[in-house]
Amino acid sequence: MNDEIFSDFEIEKAARSGFGKKLEIKHVILREVPVGPTANATLFLTEKDALFLYVTGQAPLLLMDVQKIVQRMKLVAREYLPPAGSPEYFEFVGKQKFHEVFPSRTVVNDSDLAYYKTLAPYNPGLVRIGHVKNGEVYGYDIDTRDWRKAAEYKYNSIKAN
Repeated sequence: MNDEIFSDFEIEKAARSGFGKKLEIKHVILREVPVGPTANATLFLTEKDALFLYVTGQAPLLLMDVQKIVQRMKLVAREYLPPAGSPEYFEFVGKQKFHEVFPSRTVVNDSDLAYYKTLAPYNPGLVRIGHVKNGEVYGYDIDTRDWRKAAEYKYNSIKAN
C-alpha cells in the first residue's frame, strides 16, 4: 500500500515538474503495466475525472513510440502534453529534424513537419486520454511478446469548446 502511495506521489510530482500539470490521482486503473520490452505505463483517473497515461522507459522513447503505445493499448489520445515551459516543443524539435534532412529547404506548412515532430524525444510521456476503445485496455505481455487485455475500463471524455 505504501509503495502505491509513493508511486502516485512520484507521478504527481513528475507531472508538476516535468509537464507543468497539477494532477491529483483519484484512482489508478493500471499501475506500471508493461507496454514494451523496456517501457511501463500507468493509467490513472484524476480528481477532475480526466484520464491520463504516464509512460516511462529505460531506453529512450520518441513521441512516435508513445503514440504507438497509446494505439496498441486501445486508447485514443486527446493530447500529448509537451514538457513544462515548452508549449512548442514538438514543433521546435520537428523543425530541427526537418532541417537536418533538408538543410536548404524552408518549412512551407504543418504537413511538412508531421513526421519530424514524432521524432522528438519523449521520455517520460504524459498523455491525456479521450476515449477507451471497446472498454478494454491492453498491455504488453513480455513472455509472448504480444498485446493482451490488461483491464476493462469504460471512459469517454466530452470535449468542451
